[in-house]
Amino acid sequence: MSDIEYLEPCDDHCDHVASPPETRTERVAVQVRELPVQLTDDEVRELGRRLAHIQGQLSAHEKRESDVKADLKAKRASLESQASVVGGLIRAGEEYRPVDVVVEHVLDEGLIREVRSDTGEVIAERPLREDERQRSLLPTGKSPSSSPSPSLPPTADEKKAAEHAATEEQADALLGDSGDGAMNAKALKGDAVVHRRAP
Repeated sequence: MSDIEYLEPCDDHCDHVASPPETRTERVAVQVRELPVQLTDDEVRELGRRLAHIQGQLSAHEKRESDVKADLKAKRASLESQASVVGGLIRAGEEYRPVDVVVEHVLDEGLIREVRSDTGEVIAERPLREDERQRSLLPTGKSPSSSPSPSLPPTADEKKAAEHAATEEQADALLGDSGDGAMNAKALKGDAVVHRRAP
């Protein structure tokens, strides 16, 4: 006979089958850790709104960045241009400024001469043109077209008017005197009236 013992099957109420021992636990601490958590539908929609807002801010920031770069580039170009101009002045040792220039007619040499008023330096010379040469030979303020025309002899009416004016001037001068001078003035004026009425 074999040493192996065969047990006959039995149901749960068999007394000879041992149950597993009960696990005993005790909570000693609680720790917080980052662990994956499934998102809800509401949380997904809220994250979508946040994403759209962030993307709008990003676009605005990129535009401002572009504008700032353009402004800085323009400012840099302006500064470089100013530096170039100032450097050129330093190298040349001079600068263009408004200066009074005197224009002279050099009659003995037949020249037009331009002279700086600040240093007396002659900056230009050229020969006189023919019209300038003619003007330089006339008195100051005259031009060839302003020369007087020859006078014509006075007419008879012009002679009478001149005599009458001279007579009245003499009479006015005598009126200021007393005695015979006043009488002579009246006589002169009478003669003038007679001459004026004469045909």
